Amino acid sequence: MTTKELVLGALLVAVAVILQASRLVLPLPPLLTTFIIGTLVNMMLVLCVRLNGFTSAVVLSLLLPIFAYVHGQLLLPMPIQVVALRNIFFAYFVVRMKN
Repeated sequence: MTTKELVLGALLVAVAVILQASRLVLPLPPLLTTFIIGTLVNMMLVLCVRLNGFTSAVVLSLLLPIFAYVHGQLLLPMPIQVVALRNIFFAYFVVRMKN
């Protein structure tokens, strides 16, 4: 992995975490913020696959549920693995659709 890919991956992770944390600031009903923030986080996964490759998307997929738990969006730590696997599967699906 080159330095450019590493920096771009870190930038995409930072933007995704900021988008995910924005639900704490947005004055919207919880169901609506779930749809909006979930769509934006999935958009970041797609951008990560398209711009930086599958490896960076896997790192992003593993980090996002941890940050969701830290922010209080996941109430229990057990779904972290399920959400991470779902994100990895989604990134893999995007890679397969890209080719």
